[in-house]
Amino acid sequence: MFLVNKKLLKRELLPESNKILNELLDVRNWSFHNVQSMLTADLELAKNSVPEELRESVEIRPMFNPVIIRKVKSYDWKMLEGFVDHNKIREAQFDVILTEMKADYQSLMDELPESSYIVTNKGLSREVQYIEYEIDTQNPNSAGCNIASLSMGIQKGKYDGTAAAIEKLTMEEKN
Repeated sequence: MFLVNKKLLKRELLPESNKILNELLDVRNWSFHNVQSMLTADLELAKNSVPEELRESVEIRPMFNPVIIRKVKSYDWKMLEGFVDHNKIREAQFDVILTEMKADYQSLMDELPESSYIVTNKGLSREVQYIEYEIDTQNPNSAGCNIASLSMGIQKGKYDGTAAAIEKLTMEEKN
């Protein structure tokens, strides 16, 4: 609803797409506030572990020292299977959102008075064409491999528009 309310979309999202988009937003927000969220959850679980009759006489406070770092000691096949299943669900969700983005982009393109035509195997078309290609991860100099490095460099203000900055950022990624 945020995108629609801010008039960032040309068309209404399907209800299922809106639900998925909100879930992905929750995941994004949680990942940015993971430490705070985990601390809050830990405190809530600790409070809940105190027997009901003792809760008024017990005070639970966050512990800032020592810092507890939880590490997964080992994975079992059920946990790994859960990761695979979870990733399949996320991939399907991303496909739904990508379909919505493409439809919205097409709506925007349709409103342009002088948009160009493209030659397709069916003749001339004003429909937006999408070309997918695999990133060559074996070639560290391929454009696909360098996009993420350059994007992060731009975000961090490390890119000044020069070829030297691109080379430095992509070399940092390789090391």
